[in-house]
Amino acid sequence: PPAAPGPITGQGPPAAPGPPLQTQDPGRNRACVLPMTPRPLHIQGTSGPGILRPVLEIPAKFRSVFKEFPYFNYVQSKALDDVLYTSKNFVACAPTGSGKTVLFELAVIRLLMETTEPWRNVKAV
Repeated sequence: PPAAPGPITGQGPPAAPGPPLQTQDPGRNRACVLPMTPRPLHIQGTSGPGILRPVLEIPAKFRSVFKEFPYFNYVQSKALDDVLYTSKNFVACAPTGSGKTVLFELAVIRLLMETTEPWRNVKAV
């Protein structure tokens, strides 16, 4: 029978914490992935800190969807214009808990904004 698979890297025991270590093959890196622990994240862009956009920016009839918070978070604020006000395709790749579901809700709101009421045959997948 085949041997049991080794560690994910296939390179032996995990590396010490720190930056990725270079291996003999320059096309491959090895890194130790530490357990995720919640920490404050300070975001500083090239033009200064990010600005959080208020929920009041969206049309009044849809604001109740987001009644639990007055501002969109950083990820949502950065994506707001593209998701809500353009017809661009959009892919969101962000960690769990970063606000991707709200981006989907904004996309549904955009669909409703473009459709006349009553909304009887509107579908979103």
